[in-house]
Amino acid sequence: MLSLSHMGSILRSWRPFVLIGAVTVMLIAISYVAGLSGIWTKVTQPAVASVGLKYWVEGGDSATIKTLITTLVKAGYTPHQAKNADQADVVLSRTQTPGSVPVLITPTGAPAALTSAAIVTSADKPSYYLTTRTKLPSGKLATLKTGLATAPANTWTLTALGDIIIGRTSYLQMQHYGDPNRPFAYFADTIRAADVSLADLECTISDAHTIITDGGMTFASPASSAAGLKTAGLDAVNVANNHSFNVGPAGFTDTLDAMKALNIPTFGGGHNDAEAHSPTIITTHGVKIALLGYSSIVGSTPAGENTPGMAHLSMAPWDPFSEAEAARMEQDIKAAKQTADLVMVYYHWGTEYTHDANADQRQIAHRAIDAGADLILGTHPHWVQGVEWYHDRLITYSLGNFIFDQEWSTQTKQGTFLKATFNGTHLTSAEFVPYQIEDYYQPRPVDAATSNTILNNIYTHSWWPVL
Repeated sequence: MLSLSHMGSILRSWRPFVLIGAVTVMLIAISYVAGLSGIWTKVTQPAVASVGLKYWVEGGDSATIKTLITTLVKAGYTPHQAKNADQADVVLSRTQTPGSVPVLITPTGAPAALTSAAIVTSADKPSYYLTTRTKLPSGKLATLKTGLATAPANTWTLTALGDIIIGRTSYLQMQHYGDPNRPFAYFADTIRAADVSLADLECTISDAHTIITDGGMTFASPASSAAGLKTAGLDAVNVANNHSFNVGPAGFTDTLDAMKALNIPTFGGGHNDAEAHSPTIITTHGVKIALLGYSSIVGSTPAGENTPGMAHLSMAPWDPFSEAEAARMEQDIKAAKQTADLVMVYYHWGTEYTHDANADQRQIAHRAIDAGADLILGTHPHWVQGVEWYHDRLITYSLGNFIFDQEWSTQTKQGTFLKATFNGTHLTSAEFVPYQIEDYYQPRPVDAATSNTILNNIYTHSWWPVL
């Protein structure tokens, strides 16, 4: 039997080992608790920003999305597209909100004003505003801003023409010279050089329903007469107007078929109501453009559920304003914006032979932009009309005649076409090119004095700063 003194001696000799064991047990316990704490932290706390960020780009511009994704990756994040702006950690929007940071993604922005050189130039204005709903380290935020600001440009060009008739005296002149390309002779190179070229085709193209005349109000010519549209480089034409239905539904569908044969898409009309109100989509430089067209002029035939025609708007000066048709237009634009980066709308509207847009034109243009339209292109008045810059979007109320036979007045012979430059979905510059129609069919360049007169007719009837 061990004595108490002997046991004490043994315990004293084991004391270092006991202490080491106790410390070891404590360290194991601490490590275990810390591990549980770490697991608990991972379960209960949200993932840090470096794990992944959800992004949202207003308008869905593919080039800007690509830039943002590249920049986020360079900043050390894994980007994921959010379902909407409210669920995103990083948002690029076109309107400033509290806490947002202006970001100039390239030297672009809203045009400042028209100048004597007919150029709409870029202003020093952010093209996007950056909002971060997840707090980012200052260094990461700086990297994000710098990366967006130094993104390469995605530049492309647009040419938009006014009313083209291939009929009546204009067609007779083409027939006389035996050349369907002759009306475009002076501007074909410019039209072809653009990435996208558009026009309003205000006539019927039909072999079966040709009406050759130098008078009256019917414009209908054979399919061969339309070859110049293709040679000139037009990419799509609006058929929502008061002369595309001149010889009835058969002539209208012949026009659609003739354009299809030339591989020139049409918009603003179709074989039925659904087609007439559906956008035509064209793509350039990765930017999807939705094209819509509407006519409000007497003689414009609305499409039916199963009958051909066009998208129609009732408005001044011919009809009382139709809220139902305006609301339908807004829905068309909203739907188009869901499938495209940009929405451009041609309107055949307004009062003839005046430089002033009427109140209904302005209301429709504003509502179209509020619904998501990015560019408004007006035709029909036969004179040029003013422009407006509304919510960072350009409105041209009337470009004027382009190929027409109204030789009886100076104003009906004069017009402009729009040359616009975009960076992605942003309009960075626009030029209104003046011309004067001669010999009933051919737009030609003008001298400086005439150019200033035409441009001044636009400037002095516009709703934004004029120089």
